[in-house]
Formats: sequence, C-alpha cells, structure tokens
Amino acid sequence: MIEPQATRTPIHFASKEEFEGRPNYVKALRCESDSLDYIVGKYGFGKDKIVQCGLNGCNQWHRLGFVIATKSGEETNCGKDCGRREFKVSWDDIHAAFERREIEKARRDLADAFLRDRSAILQDALVMQTNLSSACVSIKTIMAEMRKDSALEQAFSRVAANDGRIQIAATVDKDVGFAFGQRGENANIDTIGTIRGIHAAEQYDRVGGLFDWQVVRPLKEMSSADISLLTDEELERSSKTLQTLREGVLGARAFLEASGHFLAQSNLAEIKKLKETIPRRYRTGRLDRVIGRLDALFAK
Repeated sequence: MIEPQATRTPIHFASKEEFEGRPNYVKALRCESDSLDYIVGKYGFGKDKIVQCGLNGCNQWHRLGFVIATKSGEETNCGKDCGRREFKVSWDDIHAAFERREIEKARRDLADAFLRDRSAILQDALVMQTNLSSACVSIKTIMAEMRKDSALEQAFSRVAANDGRIQIAATVDKDVGFAFGQRGENANIDTIGTIRGIHAAEQYDRVGGLFDWQVVRPLKEMSSADISLLTDEELERSSKTLQTLREGVLGARAFLEASGHFLAQSNLAEIKKLKETIPRRYRTGRLDRVIGRLDALFAK
C-alpha cells in the first residue's frame, strides 16, 4: 500500500475545484505505476457531485478517488478503481491512513494548545505569587499592630463580620460598644463608614500558602513530556484541572484587588472610625498610640 509521504501534509479535498485549481493539475494524464511519486490526497463526494477520472484515458465518472502526483510534478485525479488497478492503492486504506493522521494532528494541536494555556497561566501565577506575598506582608504588619490593643482588635472583628460596615447607635449611652449600639428591636443604627477590602485582612495568613500548593506547584508539574504521553481521556481530565487552576489565578487576582482597597491610604480614615464604636472606658492612650502608628503602615 502506498501512503502519503510522511513529510507532506495529507489533504482531504472537499470539492473538485480545490484540486483542479492546483498549479500542476491536468485533467488528462498518462502515468505508469513506476512514474507515480506520491498520493497528494483523497476525495469523497455525494452522488450529485461525481467527477471523471483523468488517468490514462479512463474518464469513468466516480465520487471516491485520489489526487496523484507523478515524478515529473504533474497531478491529476483518478477514481478508486483505477488507483487499485494501476497503483495497487486501496481508497479505504488511504482514507484510514489520512484519518489516523488527522486524529494525530488534532491531538497534537490540542496538546500544544493545552501547553500554551498552561504556560500563560503559570506566567500569570508567578507574577501573582510575588504580588500576593507583598500584599500579605503589608496586611500582616497592620494586623499585628492593631492586635496590640484588644478593644481595637475586637472592634475590627465585629466590623469584618458586618462586611466592613462601621455602625454605631444613633443615641450613644453606656450600652453602646460591644453590643453594636443595639438597645432593643427599634434601635436606631447609623453607618458611619465602611472599611473596604476587609475580608483580605481575614485571609492574608493563608492565601499565599494555598496559592502555592493549589495553583503554582500543580502548574509547574505539568511538563511537556508528561502531556505528550497522556491518553485522550487523561488529556481531557488535565484540561479540566487546568481550568480549575485558571480559576485559582482569578481568585488570587480578586484577593489582590481586595487587598489593594484595604491597603489604600483612603481606607485608613475609615479604620480610625473604629474608635467611635469602642466604649469610652476602653479608649486608652495605648489605643491612640496604636492608631497613630497605623499612619506609617498605609500606602501614601
């Protein structure tokens, strides 16, 4: 059986115009078996689009056939019967060979696309990892300072549980403070500010480690050699894993956005409003010193 040369891309011709328009094509050609160079491609048309054989004066109408190239460079088309008779070529075998190559090419293309995606995601993830580390260190420093005063730490925790909204009772009395100013079902509560990105302050101590273990390391482990050896099913599973890792990068980006809001200089004024939610008996000199030291820790 003669297969298309390995160095040539097999062609499936969808219409006669595709092969008749090739520069070396001729409608009628004499070619003995020893003059055949290679099989250019194949075609398979419906009954309403049959073509004539151009080989050795055959002229038989057919719908399944080949485009052949001679050693002189000329090309023509012939039906599958002529191919079998003149060149001992089976249309079914050639069709199967082309399908194998097309499947292999499709799989290579899929693997290449997978690796391109993986490389792009890994590049983003490495940049993200550096930025995460910087943001987490900054938040850690701020939170360590705030923990030096227990009343401020507790006020911050209450506001975090309230999605960053800083609320006090409209009428302040001795019951205001740790009870959020609530003095019954009809309590009149005012929101005096909002700490933006506050949930980043709740995640900073674990987000970096999780991102490394759950995103960066799995991406690094996806090597080109391993991908090329995967079966179709394994490649499909790996593609789903890659999508999960991409979502992990998006999650890290969302954290960085929140941390940017939290670390902004404008957010410091909101954090200082926490003092108003703290009962007067806990508003000590230490509290004021802690709040004062926060000025140097926020971005200018």
